[in-house]
Amino acid sequence: SLFIKALNEAYSNVVKAPTPAVKPPVKPAVAKKPVVRGQRIPVSTPEFKKLPRKSETPTMTYTGVGSRETPTEIQDRMKEIAVMLEERGYTLRTGDAKGADKAFRDVVKNKEIYKAKDATSTTLKIAQELHPNWRALSDYGRKLQARNTNQVFGRALDTPSDFVIVWTPDGAVHHTDRTIETGGTGQAISLASLKGIPVINLANDNWESDL
Repeated sequence: SLFIKALNEAYSNVVKAPTPAVKPPVKPAVAKKPVVRGQRIPVSTPEFKKLPRKSETPTMTYTGVGSRETPTEIQDRMKEIAVMLEERGYTLRTGDAKGADKAFRDVVKNKEIYKAKDATSTTLKIAQELHPNWRALSDYGRKLQARNTNQVFGRALDTPSDFVIVWTPDGAVHHTDRTIETGGTGQAISLASLKGIPVINLANDNWESDL
């Protein structure tokens, strides 16, 4: 019949509503673990533990060291700082390397300069306890790391510097900051920071306020 025909046509023209898509359940976000930068604090350091912590009474000594590749403009600041500190009665402790060491030592008279030949069995043991890759060092390299102990604690290892001034590309100021970019200066940073001696890195923007 005409009625049935019209009904069939009407039905065929009906557009069925699409079935809503089912969204997969949202997984809770998992917090990423922080990346640990640098070195872990060493556990077994019997010789290092014998060294004194930062003195409550100023020793009027400071350590001035850094990369051999220290930029010229930073070396100029090191010279200015060294002159200022000597005028205030401070004695510099540094090494005989080029770059930062030379910048510090060239402009002052009151200074202690420590070289690889100053390494002793005691300072070698201390250096081994703290260095992240002792086996990779040559005999001369080990002696250089050992003399860093004198740069921070003096010839008799009983007079800690009041603070340490450095420049490294990564701005490290603590043992746990050490990276491959810290270089050999990292040993002085470790020695000082693990004994509560402030480290001022001229690569950081806030170094003047720290000084």
